Formats: sequence, structure tokens, C-alpha cells
Amino acid sequence: MKQYHFLIYSLLFILPAVPAYSENPDTTGRTEVGYQLEMFGSASHQSTTPFWMHNNTHGIVPLDADNGGLLGGVNGSYRVNPNLSIQAGFDCIYTIRDKPYFHQIYISSDFHAFRLKAGSKEYSHSLLDPSLSSGDWAFSANARPIPEINLSIPEFTPVPFTRDYLHVKGDFAVGKFMDDDYILSLVDPNSSYAQGRLLHHKSGYLKLEKPSGNSFFLVLGLEDCAQWGGRHSKFGNQPQSLSDFWRVIKGSEGDSHATVSDQINALGDHLGTYTVKAGFAHSGWELSAYKHHFFTDKSGMEYANWRDGTWGIECTLPLPFLKKWVFEYLYSLNQSGPFHFPFSIPSRPDMKTRYGGGDSYYNHSLYNTGWSYFGQAIGNPLITSPEYNTNGSLGFNDTRIKAFHTGIKGNVSPNLSYRLITTYMEGYGSHGNPYLKKKQSLSGLLECSYVYPKWKNCTFTVQFAADAGDMYKHNFGCLLKLKRIGKLFSK
Repeated sequence: MKQYHFLIYSLLFILPAVPAYSENPDTTGRTEVGYQLEMFGSASHQSTTPFWMHNNTHGIVPLDADNGGLLGGVNGSYRVNPNLSIQAGFDCIYTIRDKPYFHQIYISSDFHAFRLKAGSKEYSHSLLDPSLSSGDWAFSANARPIPEINLSIPEFTPVPFTRDYLHVKGDFAVGKFMDDDYILSLVDPNSSYAQGRLLHHKSGYLKLEKPSGNSFFLVLGLEDCAQWGGRHSKFGNQPQSLSDFWRVIKGSEGDSHATVSDQINALGDHLGTYTVKAGFAHSGWELSAYKHHFFTDKSGMEYANWRDGTWGIECTLPLPFLKKWVFEYLYSLNQSGPFHFPFSIPSRPDMKTRYGGGDSYYNHSLYNTGWSYFGQAIGNPLITSPEYNTNGSLGFNDTRIKAFHTGIKGNVSPNLSYRLITTYMEGYGSHGNPYLKKKQSLSGLLECSYVYPKWKNCTFTVQFAADAGDMYKHNFGCLLKLKRIGKLFSK
């Protein structure tokens, strides 16, 4: 995989040359401390919360039905000078059927166009709309934020000497999964599993457009993610030295201390995305199309599974009632073919061919919780999360899907907004364990939010969601939420 990282490495080398963005010098020395309070309650016809009421909520809304919770947090910022600021914050969640936990706890600093962050914080750098899209295949808004140290350029920033035609953003992060207790609470003591997994991910995005912004634009993105290290109940401690970390960064194979599979392939469980997005913007209108391609090994990186991923259209309109519309077609039936073959034959090391196949998206033989955190898919939730499994398995059972997804949002009045998303999906199981008959589902969500004029920092939200079909059962639910944000201190 290492030969495919040239784009990210090139971006990392040019990042120090990215110019600063200007800030108002009058804000130097300014300190602000704010708070957030949120209360919600939900009720459902079935024992689980409807699909879109639960998914893509950063794990806040529980899967168990007839639930409720409280979220409270404090955040603060201090501007040292026009180009340097420091932020910190935390919030804690308590739900009826779960123990309290810190959802976000972080400290970060912005310097010129750069941001250095440590801790757990909701964060998205995807080109897909987080409120209307079904979700990014690498990192969506589905699971809880994972603790990490992240160096990034969070916003598209002009590259020097390109006359503002070329912009760049990206990140480089190391982290650690903290769901060991959750895994132990579910796993069969006689089965194999991994704990103490480490996380690495990096991304790079290039955007080409005219400085005026009223023209065609093209965005190219590449993201690489890996879980690695930790301790396996059967194979013991996995390689996690600095030299091993370098192998993970490069996407190269492990040494003699790694499992046979990791010596043949790449060290750790790797996956990633290519994203191409092109469109036209003019006077508040924007129309774009994108292909969000997913890969989990060399065959996917070389586009053997070119059909798989998300094909989307996104339209932004200068209309109050309809501000944005998104349509997506998701496909993951190919997976580079139904059977997996090695990339080389041990008896013929000179014979290098691309076989691959049977990719089993989000699953891994060593890290059998797959690409999940606390049982929830870190990527697109339409690859049904392990928390839905009824047999106690930790991996993803429904990896081969077709889906049509659409979302719209807008304002009914200055104080009343809405969001509507619907998804029709067909599930075929996996290549290794296909369904005898395909499963179907239709899921939808209508959300209305109202800001009370006299309390502009207080928002009332109501959601109605429903499922139909044999994937998530026939279900209907309602959620009520009251959210208040404000300032505790400003100087």
C-alpha cells in the first residue's frame, strides 16, 4: 500500500508553507467560556430505536427504545494573538440505561491555518454533508469520538504561489480505542478477540477552483485508516513499536513478530477512501456530483471494486424553504469478487498478480470487532453495526448492500427549520455468509427544530422516525429534545 500514499506525503510536506488566515487583532487576549445543556427522551414501537433516530448521532441516542438522557458540557477559548488561540472543553452524557461517560473531552490550539487537538471531540473533514448524507465510509457521524492526537488543516486553505486557485486541507492522527470493557461484556470467553487497539489515520484533500468562487470546482480526496497493535486473546501482544508504527504509516507488511497474514499483507487492519467531487457554484447556487470510493486492500486501491462506494448528487439552493438536497446510491456487492486469493504465490515469489476479492468490508480476521467503536460502525451505518447482531457476534454480518438515500433541509419560517431523510436498502449478507433471500428496509426521519424568539439560544426539536421491512423490523418512534447553549463568561 505504501506506493499509494504519495499524495498524502506531498501534502504534509507543503503544509508548513500554507499562509495564515487573518483574524481581527481586537480579539487578542479575549477569553470566552460557554456551556451546553441538552435533554432528550425517545419512545418506540419496538425494543429498538428507529434506524435514523439512532444512527449518525455520534452514539448519543441509544439503540434501546424508550430511553432518555442528559448531556451537559462546558467549553472555553482564549485568543493569545491574532494567529494563535487555545480551546478546551468537555461534556458528559447520562442515559437511563447506561452509565455516565465523557462524550467529549479535549484541548486544541489553532495556529495560522493549523490545528493541534488532543482528546475526544466530534470532528468531520468529509466532503459528504454530515446532516443529509448517509455517511462517510471511513469516518461518519455514527460512533462516539475516539481519543486521539490530531494535527490538521481543518479548512481548505490556499496553497502559496497558486494565485488562490489551489486549496488544501488534511490531517494526521494517532489514537486509541477505549471500548475494551464493552467488548468483554459481549464476547464469548471461548472466542478470540483483541483489546487495547491503536488507531492511525491520515487524509489529504485538494480543491481546484477560481478565486471568485462562481465557477466550476474539482475536489480530490484520499484517506487512509488503520487499527493496529493491542493484545489478542489467541495471538498475544501485537507489534506496536515505533518501527511498527512507521510500517502502519507506510502501509507496509509486518516483520517476523506479526501474524502470518500481516507479514503477507499490511501490518494492521487498513481501510480508506478515494473521493472525487466536481460541481458548479454561482450566486448562492451549487450543484455537484461525487464518487466516494471505499477500499480495504490492494485490490480496492487499484479500483478492482470500482462499482462499490457512494455515488452522489448534492444541490445547494438560495431558497429559504429548500436550502439543500442530497441524493446517494450506495453499492457494496462487488468487493473485488466473491473469493479471496493471495497477491503472490509462495512457491513463485517472482509472480506478482492482483487477485484479492472477498473483501468483507469493515471486518478483519484479527481485529474481529471490525471497523466499529462501542459496537457502532465508525463509517457508513448502512453497513449494519455489530450492536444490531442478535447472536452475540462482534463483526459486521450485512456487508453487501444496495441503497437509495435522499435528504433535504430548509426553513419553514425564520425560527422553524426541518430535515427529512429517507433510505431504501437491500441487504444480501456477505460473500462468506449470504442470505438465502435478500432483506429489504425503508427507513425515514422527519426532524423539526424551533428556536423560541425570546430565548434564541434555546432550541426545541422533535423527531418522527419509522422503519419498514425485514432488516430492522416494522418500527415507529418519536424523540423530543431541548437544547440550550450560552455564555458563562466573556472578557
